[in-house]
Amino acid sequence: MTASDIWMAKFKALNVQLEGIARQRAKLASEHQWTEMKEIQAEDELILKSYFACGPIAGGAGPI
Repeated sequence: MTASDIWMAKFKALNVQLEGIARQRAKLASEHQWTEMKEIQAEDELILKSYFACGPIAGGAGPI
């Protein structure tokens, strides 16, 4: 598996997670559950921070 394949898999997993959070946000907003929305925002930020904190893989490029 090349570094490019690894980053592509990571990117796809990130997209799946973020799409799930977007669906949760839309549901909570439609139900006016603002406190729960703040909790999801923290989870969203944690996912993005952990993704970009990984840094480049040896011999390959990091996230764009």
